[in-house]
Amino acid sequence: MTEEVQIDGAMAWVRVKPYIEDALEYCQGTHTIEDIEKGISDGKYTLWVGHKSAAITEIHVFPRARFFHLFLGGGDLEEIKGMVPIWQAFAAHNGCSRVTLCGRRGWERAFRDLGWKADMVCLSAPATPETLQ
Repeated sequence: MTEEVQIDGAMAWVRVKPYIEDALEYCQGTHTIEDIEKGISDGKYTLWVGHKSAAITEIHVFPRARFFHLFLGGGDLEEIKGMVPIWQAFAAHNGCSRVTLCGRRGWERAFRDLGWKADMVCLSAPATPETLQ
C-alpha cells in the first residue's frame, strides 16, 4: 500500500496520519495503522480531515438501528468538535439514528458542551481461558 490514501481527490493522509497513529495508542490493540489504511481504501471507514486534526468513523449496522460511530480522533480537539454537525448530517443522510463515540474518559467532558452525554458504558477485561474451567 502506498504511504498516502486518496480522500475526496486530495492527498491528505501523509499529513494527518500521525494524528491517527497517536489515537491508536488508546485502542487496546484493536487496529494497526495498516488496518486503518485498508479500511479507508475499502470504504469501511471514513477519514475526516481537518487543518490540525483527523478522525476515523464507521457505520455500525444493528438489526433495528444504524449508528454513526467515531472510533479514532486525534489532533486539535476543538476542530474535531467542530466536525460534529457535519457528522450528524452525514449520519442522518445515511439512515443512522445516533452518532456515537468510544474513547478515553476525557471525551465525555470535552463533548458535554455539545449536548453529548454518557448513555452507554464500555467496559473491558482480558479474556482468559481459565474462566471456562
